Amino acid sequence: MLAPVIDLPARSSTNLLSSSEVEPYSLTELLSLADADSSALWERMTLGYSSHHGHELLRAEIAALYPTAAAQEVLVCAGADQAVVAVVGSLVCPGDRVVLVEPVYGPLLGAARAVGADIRFVPLHASENWRFDLDRLDEALGPRPRLAIFNFPHNPTGCLPPHDVFAAAVRLVEERGGRVISDEVYRGLEYDLRDRLPSVVDISESAVAVGVMSKAYAAPGLRIGWLASHDRSLLERAARTRDLGGALTAAPSEVLALIALRARDEVLARSCRIVACNLDVVADFLRRRSDVLDWVPPLAGTVCYPWVSSPAAVESLATELGQPGPDELLTGAFFGGAANHFRIGLGRLDLPTALEALDQALP
Repeated sequence: MLAPVIDLPARSSTNLLSSSEVEPYSLTELLSLADADSSALWERMTLGYSSHHGHELLRAEIAALYPTAAAQEVLVCAGADQAVVAVVGSLVCPGDRVVLVEPVYGPLLGAARAVGADIRFVPLHASENWRFDLDRLDEALGPRPRLAIFNFPHNPTGCLPPHDVFAAAVRLVEERGGRVISDEVYRGLEYDLRDRLPSVVDISESAVAVGVMSKAYAAPGLRIGWLASHDRSLLERAARTRDLGGALTAAPSEVLALIALRARDEVLARSCRIVACNLDVVADFLRRRSDVLDWVPPLAGTVCYPWVSSPAAVESLATELGQPGPDELLTGAFFGGAANHFRIGLGRLDLPTALEALDQALP
C-alpha cells in the first residue's frame, strides 16, 4: 500500500479520486482555531437571517485578502458557483461574447450558456505544458468582447501563467471594452510563492474576483463564496441577480468562515502540506505507471490532469471505478477537452487508497 501522505486522520469513507477540495476540517478542529472575538460571536449567535450582503465582519475579513479592497466591495454568496452565476447573469445578454479557458470548468461554461452568450475558448495544450497563449486570447476576444472568465490556478490542469502574461491578458480584455471575471478559488495553493498572481481586484478597477471557502480553506460544507470588485454598482446588480436563486447565506456558516479566514495562515499551511505530500505520491505513481499514463505536473492548486493511452482506456477506467458514483472519475468530457484525460485531486487524505483502485483498473 502507498504510504499515508500526512499525519492526520482521513475521515472520508469513499475514494474520491477526482475530488478538488482539500481534506475538510471537522467542526471541532475549525472551532479550535477561533480567536476570542470570533469564539464569543459563535457562542452568542442566534439562528436568524444573515445580512443581505453578508456579515459585516466576514466581508471585512474577505476584503483583507485584497490590499486595495474595502468591505463594501465584497458580496457574500452561497458558494463560488452562485457567485459566478450572479455576476455573469448581471452582465451578459444573449449574443454577447464570453471567453473561457479550455479545458473549461463546467459551471463556468454553464453560467455563460444559461444567458445565451457567444462562447469562445482559449485552448491549453498538454504538448505546450498547458501554456496560456496571449495570441489565442486575442483571437478569441474578437473586437467587442463582453467578458473573459479566467480561472488561475487553473482547474483541471494546474496552469498558472507568469505575472506579466496575466497582467497583459487583463489589459487586453479591457482595451477591447470587456471585463474580466477571475475565478481565484485555488489562490493560496501555489507550490512556489513567487508564482502567486495578484488578485485581479488589485490590478483592475472593473474586474471581479471570485473566492470560496471550499478549496484552499478546506471548508466546502460551509457553502460560502464571494465576489470582490471596486465596481460597487456591479456588485449591487449581482446581488439582485443572486436573489433570484436565494438571497442569503447561513449565519452559522458565515461565522465559521470568519474563524477560518482569521486563522488563514494556519489553514493555508495545512492545505499546502497536504497537497505537497499528495503531489509527491501522484508523481511517484505516474512514474511507476508511465507505460499507460502521462502528465504535465501542475504549478498550483489541488488538481492535475493526466492522460491515458486512448479514449477507450479512460472510458473503461470510468466504468471500472464506478462512474457515476462515490468513486466518480471526471474525464476530459466533463471539461470539454480530450477524452483520454482525467482529473486527479491532490487534497484528500485517502488519495493513496484511490490510486490503488486506479492502479488495479489500469490495463
